[in-house]
Amino acid sequence: MTIPNEVQQMLDDKECKILLTFSGGKDSVAMVLRMLDLGIDKSRIEASVVVDFNTGRRVRN
Repeated sequence: MTIPNEVQQMLDDKECKILLTFSGGKDSVAMVLRMLDLGIDKSRIEASVVVDFNTGRRVRN
């Protein structure tokens, strides 16, 4: 799999945080594991879960 140069530059930038929407499903878990396999420090990964504040439940797309 080839990573575009612009994306690789961001991945190599140790100051760059990586934001992802995390549902807890297999695709989200696979994405986090792939980032870790690429050597990205876990402190750079920011996971966001969308919650409906009226019900307190996670919103599914």
